[in-house]
Amino acid sequence: MPAPRKYPSDAAAGYQLNILGMEIVDGDRLPGSAGGRRKRAHTNAQHHKSKYALRAAAMVRGGVDPGLLDEVTWWQTDDLWWWCLEALAAYVRAAADRTGDPVAAVCERIASRHGVTLTPTSP
Repeated sequence: MPAPRKYPSDAAAGYQLNILGMEIVDGDRLPGSAGGRRKRAHTNAQHHKSKYALRAAAMVRGGVDPGLLDEVTWWQTDDLWWWCLEALAAYVRAAADRTGDPVAAVCERIASRHGVTLTPTSP
């Protein structure tokens, strides 16, 4: 796992979500992108942000610095966390499909790696 870096608070959440995505790519042996899982319509800028967030986790896993601060500076918004959360959800769904496990089981594996206990809620 790469060494922790110092990011402004608005980018820190996105970076942490990318680390979780990297763990899914690594732990569930996914290919480096879950890009085919995006089904929502995006504007060009949103499409770029979504692709960046999906690829950044795989880049970090491969030991490549995704240039997070350089990338998000031109976005002029602090929505990196949102796109990284969307990418994390895509990786969780891909891991569930690939392993045949329910999404909840994949989430529980990730949580247990970080000492977090998930509490089920009723729908």
